[in-house]
Amino acid sequence: MDYTHVGELSQQMIFTLYEKGPQLVSQTVLEANGKYQQAKTKFIFDADKGIMDWEQKLPMPWGAFNAAPVLSVRH
Repeated sequence: MDYTHVGELSQQMIFTLYEKGPQLVSQTVLEANGKYQQAKTKFIFDADKGIMDWEQKLPMPWGAFNAAPVLSVRH
């Protein structure tokens, strides 16, 4: 155990789970997705080839069109 530091790693893991555990359990899937989602816009236009592609991602999670987007995301 001393050579592989299993004791130290397990103590760190237990401490991290104790500190972060309630946050991980209490957040929804949309909130977890909102932590890592960034607003992005992709626009490709080539008149010679007749190609136009536009994609825009929202800066907040939005799970369904019949619900308002979640504007405040906990970090």
